Amino acid sequence: MFELQRQLLGNLPIGSGRIIAASPVGLSPATAAFTTAFPRGRFPVELAVAHFNGDERVAFARILFSAQPVVTWQLALLPGQKTLPVYGEEFYGYPVDGGCAFFPGRGQSGSVAPITG
Repeated sequence: MFELQRQLLGNLPIGSGRIIAASPVGLSPATAAFTTAFPRGRFPVELAVAHFNGDERVAFARILFSAQPVVTWQLALLPGQKTLPVYGEEFYGYPVDGGCAFFPGRGQSGSVAPITG
């Protein structure tokens, strides 16, 4: 049995509307941004921290684009990916063997945008 606890991480500036989800170890200039055009602005990032057997781990992170209740979910896809059923056996993701992940922006020129406070 485990318990999930929400933790606000901070605000993510999104200038171009294009987001990458990646491990910093695996990031390269060729890392693709999601095909979804996201809203521009500053949005809170929230972690779900799982507590179990005296340990804690980040289960997932989410960007809160709205304070309104979620009405529908849509997968953020990379170029060439197809939509998968939510409860299917296949899923998309990336390795986080280094224990960290982040959401850099993709600049207007296509390069990875710098992260600023």
